[in-house]
Amino acid sequence: HGDGTYTATLTSTTIGMALVHATLAGAALTDSAAVEFTRPPSVITSLEVSPSAFTLAAIGSTRPFLATVRDQFGEAMPAVAVSWSSSAPAVATVHATSGLVTAVANGNAEITATVTDAPGLSASRAVTVLAEAAPSRTTIVATPATAIADGNETIAITVRLFDALDHALVTGGDAVALVSTRGTVSGLVDHGDGSYTASLTSTDVGAAVVRVTVNGSEAPAQAAIEFLPIPRVLTRVELTPIDARFTALGAARAFTAVARDQFDDAMPAIAFTWSSSAAAVSVDGAATTASVLVTAIANGVATITATPAGAPALAAQVVVTVAQAPSATRSTITADPASRIADATSAATVQVTLIDSLGTALG
Repeated sequence: HGDGTYTATLTSTTIGMALVHATLAGAALTDSAAVEFTRPPSVITSLEVSPSAFTLAAIGSTRPFLATVRDQFGEAMPAVAVSWSSSAPAVATVHATSGLVTAVANGNAEITATVTDAPGLSASRAVTVLAEAAPSRTTIVATPATAIADGNETIAITVRLFDALDHALVTGGDAVALVSTRGTVSGLVDHGDGSYTASLTSTDVGAAVVRVTVNGSEAPAQAAIEFLPIPRVLTRVELTPIDARFTALGAARAFTAVARDQFDDAMPAIAFTWSSSAAAVSVDGAATTASVLVTAIANGVATITATPAGAPALAAQVVVTVAQAPSATRSTITADPASRIADATSAATVQVTLIDSLGTALG
């Protein structure tokens, strides 16, 4: 400067302490100057949001997004506040400051992070909510729990799918399969709302257990069912003998009635009431069992009727005839008087009395 002073400019792109030395006529000055170069103030430059996208598989499930604000040097600025918003809160909500996303309903939403001190700096990420069936939460119900094993009476099997947090699925499309330890499962229907129905029939009597697999995994839930025998229905009455003829008064014979069902099997528990249409034949009046004793009282014809309890229209009948027949061994012949003079004029009266086999004279 012409006054014994000299000046120069010092710059640096490196942070740190610098020492400045000078020479005078080629000789170094013993003095030096120290200059500290410091980093410029951080400036918000970029915003990173991770992950790039995700899917929530259960209603009510949560997952956070992480936002990182960086300065011009690429270094994180953790003290910078970030706010969060959702494009579809009915599908997924997000905590305004933490970035925690909560699934609300199936669908898609865009989650946006915005730097509070730099409103123009934001980043958005996609969230898909698609509730997935959790086999461990699946329910299966059989209605009714019992049915007749006739191959026609049907039990309705209803399967309901839930996600891992016990929320009912509202869409269909899952691979649902049913298997029963007894009977035949048919007509599986996907109703498109998370429910599936099928029918179960059997011709085999006994207990059945229905199991369900969802997307290849067996659910722990089961439905217990009981298939009952086809109810037996009284169809006819078989009466033996099919006819009867008594040739002696006082003669008796056992009559038997057998109740038979639709399979022609005997139904021994059925009680009978017996009756005779005429006094010529008597029936043990106290008998209400399947077998009675019928006795001939007088010559004539009577109809014996066996009426099953509760089914008078199925009563069975047998016609019984009482017609005394003389017995050669029991009939008698007498002469009165027992002796006469053989003069061709004295006579004895000879009488033959016909008697049946049980000692009753023919009337």
